[in-house]
Amino acid sequence: MVRRRLNLEKRVNGPWAPFESEIIGEKHVGWVIPIDNQKFRLQISPFHKDTREHVYILPERGMMPNTSKPVYVEGIERKEAKLDAKKRSVFGKYWRKYLFVEKLEEYKIRKTKPDISLDDFFAACSYNWNYANEDDLDKMIALQLVSCPSSIAGNGGLGSLSSRITKGGSFGKMYVSQLNNTFKAIVPSDFYSSHEVYRFKFLNREATKLGNITPSALRFRPSTFELNYVKPCTTVEQAIEFPNKYPVQIPLLVRHSSYNKKVNDYQYDILQYQLSALIHRPEFTDEK
Repeated sequence: MVRRRLNLEKRVNGPWAPFESEIIGEKHVGWVIPIDNQKFRLQISPFHKDTREHVYILPERGMMPNTSKPVYVEGIERKEAKLDAKKRSVFGKYWRKYLFVEKLEEYKIRKTKPDISLDDFFAACSYNWNYANEDDLDKMIALQLVSCPSSIAGNGGLGSLSSRITKGGSFGKMYVSQLNNTFKAIVPSDFYSSHEVYRFKFLNREATKLGNITPSALRFRPSTFELNYVKPCTTVEQAIEFPNKYPVQIPLLVRHSSYNKKVNDYQYDILQYQLSALIHRPEFTDEK
């Protein structure tokens, strides 16, 4: 049995991360989606395109708030009846709702933590691998899902997946497909495309064959970006060497772990932890 890959945009009744459930339950709270330089809508989550039913109108043009953090809005509500044959109603009309903004401030999310612990998250990410903790494979897979440090390659830097060499000395290609299957089972399909918050790309080839792929893959750089590749190696030192001189931030080396084909039943737990982590953007300075 193969579990269907989760699509974030197709969620109707969930599963939701705790912060998403909180935002959905509030009124006039969400992430700003500008319509023009005076009007905007509120999106319920950076990982779902649904918006509130109101159009919000600012007092003046050019006052558009920050779009990277959720906001809370108060104001005067107004409804207008509009004729539209495409909208079903008894009288052929529907109500368009506006809110003239009188107060706007950043909304502080209360449910910032997922409902599972860090250790449970590690175990869920590596559910398809035996002895994953011996290679720190559980921690490395988890890191790939929630962050990747910035580097000269741009925001997000690079991740790597590095497999071991078989006893015969040839490249162990089965580990490439096994690692790929692991991520396909737990990474939402949305993140394999040009998502604005997080993008995951698995290059199913050796590092020596990447060549021109790396610059083109890095052309799209959201706030968190993973470029993953696989190459034969036996040590961490070999895993962090990259032919185009880009730094490898999260080397992942398979040595003692072995793959199992169990269906990962913890996809939703992994999802809520991943989404909760991705909305936090820690800022670091040179100050200690």
